Amino acid sequence: MENQIFFSIVMPAYNSERTIGKALRSVRKQKFDQDRIEILVIDGGSNDRTTEIAGRYGARVIFNKDKVPEAAKRLGYQQAKGRWIIKQDSDEVYISDMQLADRKKFIDSNPDVHCILTDRLLPGKGCGISCAYLNHCGDPFSYIVYQIKGSIVKENQKYLYQQTDCGNVYRYKRGDRYPIGDGGCTAFDIYKFRELFGEKYDTQEYVNLSTRKLLEKTFYMGCIPGDNIYHYSSAGLKTYLKKLRFKIHFNLNGGNMLGYAAKAHDDRKYSRRKWLFVLYALSLVLPFADSVKMAFGQKDITFLMHFVYTYYVLFITFAEVLKKNFKKDDGKYSYG
Repeated sequence: MENQIFFSIVMPAYNSERTIGKALRSVRKQKFDQDRIEILVIDGGSNDRTTEIAGRYGARVIFNKDKVPEAAKRLGYQQAKGRWIIKQDSDEVYISDMQLADRKKFIDSNPDVHCILTDRLLPGKGCGISCAYLNHCGDPFSYIVYQIKGSIVKENQKYLYQQTDCGNVYRYKRGDRYPIGDGGCTAFDIYKFRELFGEKYDTQEYVNLSTRKLLEKTFYMGCIPGDNIYHYSSAGLKTYLKKLRFKIHFNLNGGNMLGYAAKAHDDRKYSRRKWLFVLYALSLVLPFADSVKMAFGQKDITFLMHFVYTYYVLFITFAEVLKKNFKKDDGKYSYG
């Protein structure tokens, strides 16, 4: 029915007052019937104005007893009423007011496509020295393991199946390197997801790997070139290093349910690629060469820090492995 909710925005949040207003305002400014959008803010116990701001924009606030965003997404999947879910973080902002309308047009024109990825994440103003790098690469480990190029369109050129007026359709086969769709306003068809996976659809494993699971079954992905998102991440140097440490810790100790650990548990190719990163880092010359290459290519001197980030990840990973082996985990970690 035309008056049913179509898009469910699932937005994990925790002490997000600095950015959540921008994110929600960009949703409410969309030239798309607002009665067909629901916003679910899944809050991990914020002690700032996060939930107050969420209420101001008509969001439904759901309490998340765990602060990690993966658990929040699971709650959102369980309670979403829309046909398509959009995984939008509380610091992600649409760059134009037509992006949801354009996605709906693409969906209507391509019934075999059940997930849509954002093309690029762009740094918002005043986000800190590491913001551009975080948006382009994520982190040094992801840069190597997933062969990140900062653009879904660029990363998936060899999988391009069809270019249409509404956007690009990409087709994969079993064993291909599927794109990452963990956040960044990725959209997927929750009806199709439930149809394919039944009772498994809202388990933590399937929530973490929702895009990958869909691609493994349907083999199609959509991306609209220029469908970009401003990412207002808190990415000063100190904060970014804390984010890296959090990711490393939970990849190694999260029971194969988070991030790379979940993908490696599900795919032996990804599991073996961790050694590729170790060899890359130990080569010394390759991280330095990539730092210079990215700084020139992106016309941004802050990319020279790639060399520093690479060795920080290597050192913290080594330290975490030792802690795990000697059972010295103190559990004191936060995401930025």
